Amino acid sequence: MKKALPIVIALWTAPLPAVAQTSASTALTAIFTEVTGDITLNLGGHTTRVSRGYVLRVVAAGDRIIAPEASKAALVCSNERFITVSAGAAVTLAEPVCAAGAALPAGTYHSLVPRGGRLRTVDGALVLERATRRETAPDVAILQSPRNTAVMEGRPRIEWTPSQGSVAYDVIVRGDVAWAVMLPSDRITCTPRKAPRKRSGTTCSASYPSSEPEVPPGGVVSLQIAPRSNDGHRPEIEPGMLWVRRLDEQESAAVEASAKTIQTIPDEATRSLLLANLYARHQLYAAAIPLYHKVAEVLGTGEVEAALGDAYLATGLLAEAETWYEAARRDPAVDVTAAGLYGLGHVYYARGEFWLAYERFEEAGRLFEGEGLKNHASAAFTAAADALDRIEE
Repeated sequence: MKKALPIVIALWTAPLPAVAQTSASTALTAIFTEVTGDITLNLGGHTTRVSRGYVLRVVAAGDRIIAPEASKAALVCSNERFITVSAGAAVTLAEPVCAAGAALPAGTYHSLVPRGGRLRTVDGALVLERATRRETAPDVAILQSPRNTAVMEGRPRIEWTPSQGSVAYDVIVRGDVAWAVMLPSDRITCTPRKAPRKRSGTTCSASYPSSEPEVPPGGVVSLQIAPRSNDGHRPEIEPGMLWVRRLDEQESAAVEASAKTIQTIPDEATRSLLLANLYARHQLYAAAIPLYHKVAEVLGTGEVEAALGDAYLATGLLAEAETWYEAARRDPAVDVTAAGLYGLGHVYYARGEFWLAYERFEEAGRLFEGEGLKNHASAAFTAAADALDRIEE
């Protein structure tokens, strides 16, 4: 695995808080995770009606939330509590209201509050990787999962897009365990992709061979899929070995405990979003991405679309990252548009399309600057300068 050379500011590097607390210096706030129907907000004496588009927007202590019949809202408070406003109810946000809610893992609220148009879940999402990657042809077998990701289990299921004309695949593992196994067609399941907005086609999958050693806790391996054709010809292989890291026992136990708490939340959209954020914070992208897809389908918010782009970029799936960054750049919120453009700059840079990268970074920087997001603007302009240097090389 090539080491990335960071040249700009990391988006999210501070550790999550060990405990959640509010005080006079930290005013209570809450963020919407679901809005069903139209609800009424009284914000400092100003009344407005909002709907699903208000998800991931913040309200403050003293703001009043009114849910008419057939409407409801779900929120996460800054003291790490989950509350709902049921149909026909009205709630004024205050410490006692949030304190009565369901407890959540530390860091949950922080992971939900967008900054610069994106969720702060993919570590280093503003770091430019200077290495370029050669994209493979569409009919080449491309590993989908697990790919540049952490996993919790020692025998993860393996998924890839099939290679045209291939009848079997070699799975090659190197690292803390090493083995190679040929998977014939009768051990492979292939189905159409169902996730929204993913490229059309087929995904094949197979179980991790029970005859081979599992990835040990804390272990790291590289994984490659090599197709075989009927005539003995070896089709093109996706370049590079892709890393898979199994969480050590301590980190795995912590994630499991947090996930167990989140699973008690009755609201499905909130539950899926919080689990996706939890997994992404621990580099568990193979687990986070399907959940982000589910949330994007239900909520359709640009911040979640940008998070999907970040997760796909981290795994090296550039076409998928491009799809979701393009969706984010069409969001009406300026900071989300900028986040989508900045992500597209990463995609084009990774492909070696430096002029396109320069244009996207420059545009993102101007939008971030206009929103007063100085660190994000600085990161975008620095990345633009680097792309321009690569053009002139």
